[in-house]
Amino acid sequence: MGTVRVHGPTELLPQIIAHRGGAPRLIPEHSLAAYAIGAEQGAHYIEPDLQVSRDGMLFCMHDSKLGATTNIATRRDFASRRRTPSSTGSFPVSTESESGSGTVENDGLGDWLVEDFDASELLDLQLRPRECMETAANTSHRNCAVGSLPGAQFDFRQRPVLFREMLQLTKQLSLKLGRQIGVAPETKRAKFYRARGVQFEKALLHELHSAGFLTLKRGVYATAANSPGRVILQSMDETSLRIMRNATDSSVRIVQGMSEGDDLSPASFSAIASYAHGVALPLDVLESHDDAGKQVVSSARAHGLQLLAWTLRNDAKRHALALELELNAVFSDDVASSAAFFAAAHGLCGAACVAAGPAERLIDGLDQLAEGMHLPAPMGSAAALLLAAATTGAFVALGLLSCYRNRSARTRTVFGGHQFQFVYSQ
Repeated sequence: MGTVRVHGPTELLPQIIAHRGGAPRLIPEHSLAAYAIGAEQGAHYIEPDLQVSRDGMLFCMHDSKLGATTNIATRRDFASRRRTPSSTGSFPVSTESESGSGTVENDGLGDWLVEDFDASELLDLQLRPRECMETAANTSHRNCAVGSLPGAQFDFRQRPVLFREMLQLTKQLSLKLGRQIGVAPETKRAKFYRARGVQFEKALLHELHSAGFLTLKRGVYATAANSPGRVILQSMDETSLRIMRNATDSSVRIVQGMSEGDDLSPASFSAIASYAHGVALPLDVLESHDDAGKQVVSSARAHGLQLLAWTLRNDAKRHALALELELNAVFSDDVASSAAFFAAAHGLCGAACVAAGPAERLIDGLDQLAEGMHLPAPMGSAAALLLAAATTGAFVALGLLSCYRNRSARTRTVFGGHQFQFVYSQ
């Protein structure tokens, strides 16, 4: 049985950032459905990656290439817009990696690029789950979750999402769920867009201001008094972050994204601390079998930086590592798993569940999903949990079912075949 030591107040446990929406993999990433489900399942923040259309509109997309996550390959009217060796003379080519931190060639050959399309054209596409698109057997999309569940509150036939639409949805979710939900937008390929004369950061801050997340006083953006949630601005690009740091006050958090190949030395963290509040590190670095991961954590903290890590899935050991390292926040591809595990660390499942805890919020969200599916009582909660089992992993749903049935009973905490006990110390 693994022992996870939780130091200090349990409210300081990692906050959950819904990575690309944080919904099950068969729901298209960066869709309104994914964002809504991630929030319902207990995310504290929603993370939209941002790309820019040809006419300067911000879209919630991780990739610049459209083929992996949309139906563009089926659109005959866009066939001529596909990048080929003969077309590169007509289009400027990006040489920046999708992460924005490297120099890996990203020429888009054999694909369609977001910057070649106007917003109206992108909005006319349909999103597809990445996992389905990357599986040869699913190229017909027959096995993809692109239809609507009978009576469901979500329509999985989703189109690409404008950043401003995502912000409006987040405001609605905050009101519906009765709690603040923050946003953590990331500027993707910022160097590439900067070279094209796109004022990426200015557009991002303007959208946050227009949506009521930020206020503007004397040319400086700050968190609005009645903001639906806090704002984290992140990028792999240092220049992009410095631009946003110079335009915001300390209430807006700046986070430097880092990859395994980046400089993780004390000198690097010292430089980052001059413009950022935190760093987002890959879990592959932090879970090193030697003490390298802990040394990185200690070095970052020594320079006053908050620690975020990417990316959690339904892996119990990595969730335990997040607690051991006392991370400030985690990016999760599977919010249900993360909410369930951290709920156990709060003592909510397997001990006394309290109404304000993340597990309770997740159960309430599943109840609302069941109501949206018009499932009769007492089937509703159980059916919603079965839906969670089908989409996020059976171990999470079974753990939550135990919590739901025994909110004040003592049970063992088991996730993914691993048994954990939680030891609290001040």
